[in-house]
Amino acid sequence: PVTGIDAVLSRQASALDKAQRVKIRGRVLAGDLNNDGKDEIVIQKNIGASLIGAFTGSELNSLAWTGARLEPVWSVKDISGPVYDIAIIPQGAGAPRVVALVKTKGGLFTKDAMQVMSYSMK
Repeated sequence: PVTGIDAVLSRQASALDKAQRVKIRGRVLAGDLNNDGKDEIVIQKNIGASLIGAFTGSELNSLAWTGARLEPVWSVKDISGPVYDIAIIPQGAGAPRVVALVKTKGGLFTKDAMQVMSYSMK
């Protein structure tokens, strides 16, 4: 069965039992990202688990409540490594930014590194 964020974002979500609990790993944030007066939910999804449990990539997803269900608003796909943490940073009168702490894979002679990536919600 579909679980986690896949259950929320998949087209099969309507076929799921609405009383079923869904476990979402990682941080779940809420904030008004498009200045419409309503909060959106931002969640991370680490993808591509290998045999040793390491993730190879990730994506960020934003969901908005329509009154009946959560609908996808935007997403950032193909992040180069797993996301360890996310935060919403207000920008005064402008749209807030979503920042993510991402682990990037090292090369032959370099170590893995942690990077802070920033995404503007325009």
